[in-house]
Amino acid sequence: MAAAYQRGWSEGFHSGSKSGASSAQLKIEWLERRVKDLEQKLDSSERYHELGGDQVVEVGRYAYRWRGNPPLTVGERVVLPSNWVSQLKTGPGTFEDVVTKLGATYRGELSFIIRRAEPQDDGAR
Repeated sequence: MAAAYQRGWSEGFHSGSKSGASSAQLKIEWLERRVKDLEQKLDSSERYHELGGDQVVEVGRYAYRWRGNPPLTVGERVVLPSNWVSQLKTGPGTFEDVVTKLGATYRGELSFIIRRAEPQDDGAR
């Protein structure tokens, strides 16, 4: 009788633990989705796309200004001015990177994009 009681208690305990863990995981996933949604709403309300007539874009994690025409689009390669981070990563001189977002939320000074990068030859002929 004691063994049956122990087995029943143990099964109930494990079942309850599983149920609690499953419930907690669902709550975590819901909270993660909610945070992501709120971050997107905040980003949308704070994002600006123009500054003094120049287009503002993000390249990686940094914001830049573009004075050229036509406007840049996401995925375009651009040539950027050297900065201390790029000098550490790629050495001195300009470097290329890809436009990742249109507009920016950063409110400080922005460097200017030098030019569009030359199309890359993918070797297919």
